[in-house]
Amino acid sequence: MSKGVFRLLRPTNGKLTVLWMGMIFLMSATAGPESDQQSGIIVDFLRIFLNPILDGMDASARGTINAALPLLVRKMAHMTEYAVLAILCCRTIQDRIRERNMAEKSRSLRYEAALIVSVLYACTDEFHQTFVAGRAGCVQDVLIDAAGACAGLAVWYLYERRKSRVTEIEPASRTHVL
Repeated sequence: MSKGVFRLLRPTNGKLTVLWMGMIFLMSATAGPESDQQSGIIVDFLRIFLNPILDGMDASARGTINAALPLLVRKMAHMTEYAVLAILCCRTIQDRIRERNMAEKSRSLRYEAALIVSVLYACTDEFHQTFVAGRAGCVQDVLIDAAGACAGLAVWYLYERRKSRVTEIEPASRTHVL
């Protein structure tokens, strides 16, 4: 194979971001009843683990939790997919900043840009859902997606911060070992 084909097949943050956006699009294109069935599988799985806890509760509390569980699973899925999207966007933007040798000051903007891209994509995703049978676009879901993106970026920031502290400490600890 030629170098061009290998380069095309090599995973990059940009390609992973576009792939993840495509996955979100495909999941949003799933009709309402089929989407409910998919999340129902996860709900049933969770109920297996929650049953010992739920058995000790009174009937009304158990009923409330059982009724809320499908909605909770669906909204957590929204948050998770947009947390991953925001992290991938942040990494892609960081790659572009490195490629262009941009100033350190512009590096701090990657979080804001990743959040903006994620929220704009959430808006287009909800608009897309208005054309899918059994689905509806919802401003509330955009807010949930934005919260997921913020959570993902917060986790990524803490990870990067911890990683930079570890790399600062490692060289110093190696000099003491002789």
